[in-house]
Amino acid sequence: MIEAGAPAVKGEAGLDLWDEPVLIVMAERDVLAASHAIGLDELAGRHFIFMAGDPALPVFRDLLAHVPTVCFSVEPLARETNLLQLVALGQGLTLTTVSVSSHAPVTCRPLKGQGLPLRSVWSRSNPNPALTRLLSVARELRKSPGHRGAVRT
Repeated sequence: MIEAGAPAVKGEAGLDLWDEPVLIVMAERDVLAASHAIGLDELAGRHFIFMAGDPALPVFRDLLAHVPTVCFSVEPLARETNLLQLVALGQGLTLTTVSVSSHAPVTCRPLKGQGLPLRSVWSRSNPNPALTRLLSVARELRKSPGHRGAVRT
């Protein structure tokens, strides 16, 4: 299983694969949209909107916990497009790891120096040879020069 930012728990083993860049999604008219990349310090006092059930929400909350006076709201939205419409209306910002393309007038900017760690997690008691081979390939790939992000085991 691939998880975002979750440490292995008892009975599980984990292998950090790569860090995904974190993107800030904002209305096109937002003052931050003029920046090429945005630092955490520029987010002080801003409001963030997240969709209930987003698997990366705990990681994003931890990331923003270091920003003074930042506000959160978690909305029971049915689809990501509804979240993007709220962002387009200037109701707040949101975070993602993939560039969003929608009909909503929003734009994405990278968050400086921040990444969302993705890791593989499996049961220590799983003797599956396919899993063993997959993990071997993953370990080799992370040694390659083009690998993204820090890798820890």
